[in-house]
Amino acid sequence: MSLLHDFLLKSFRQDTSPKELISTKTYNLELGLILLEHIEGQLNRSDAKAQFTLAANTIILGVSVVLSEQGIASKIFESSAGIAERLIGVLSIVLYFCLLHSTIFSLTAVMPKFDFPAKADNIFYFGSILGTPETAFSEKIKDLQAEELNEMLISEIYVLSSIAKTKFTKIKKSHKWLILAIAAWAIIQGIKLFS
Repeated sequence: MSLLHDFLLKSFRQDTSPKELISTKTYNLELGLILLEHIEGQLNRSDAKAQFTLAANTIILGVSVVLSEQGIASKIFESSAGIAERLIGVLSIVLYFCLLHSTIFSLTAVMPKFDFPAKADNIFYFGSILGTPETAFSEKIKDLQAEELNEMLISEIYVLSSIAKTKFTKIKKSHKWLILAIAAWAIIQGIKLFS
């Protein structure tokens, strides 16, 4: 991102506008790029949290499968099963249900789906870059005015902020389900220990 940052600042400084206008444009661009870098950092953090949650889900699932008896959930309906076995069966179902939900929210946070309007003229959208022949794209960049660039940057900041908000909302839900799964697993282990 710093290469893009340096490139854009250099292009602004080559502007022939009055010095005050250049300072304002440079300040706005600096602020926009700082925001863009901050939001991209947040997106990276949300992906790291999602990966952590997926790893935790996998570990808990693996440990609970190894430590559980085969057919423990079926003991819920066995008349010969004791209260502890039935409770473990119910909590096992709750555990797997919570892990499933936590995993789903983590995966959807990593691979979000968004319906933002296509902005074919925005240089920050890779679809715009790849959808334009190389020479046309090069000319488009060279002819780009400061106001146009500022609008594109603002649009990208908005889109990335929306993505970050959605990702963190899903991660928060995933963590809540993970905490419930850990609680169910801990209760199961406590029942096994004391029964």
